[in-house]
Amino acid sequence: MKILVIFMLILSSLSAGLANAKSMEIKSIVVEYYESTNSGIIRIPDCKRCDFDFYEFDNTLEVKKDRKKGSIKDLSKEYWKVNFYTVFIKPNSNKVLRIYY
Repeated sequence: MKILVIFMLILSSLSAGLANAKSMEIKSIVVEYYESTNSGIIRIPDCKRCDFDFYEFDNTLEVKKDRKKGSIKDLSKEYWKVNFYTVFIKPNSNKVLRIYY
């Protein structure tokens, strides 16, 4: 029984360290997209939980609109009309991995 408890504690501590993204639910963002480099930055106004002033993304950014695959071009055109975002950020970094809206 002790071995089972120890094994469960080890597994839970390992899984906590394996998080591959930090997620934040946000009401507004400002998107700057540079088509020449397929990259850009995202600013989150008045964000008290943010570690950085801006977050970067590149062509690996996953964008989903209403649970369907979207594009960064679509997001950069209509970001100001959206009421709610979920942004996934690489831990200890300012790289955006995914945006759902």
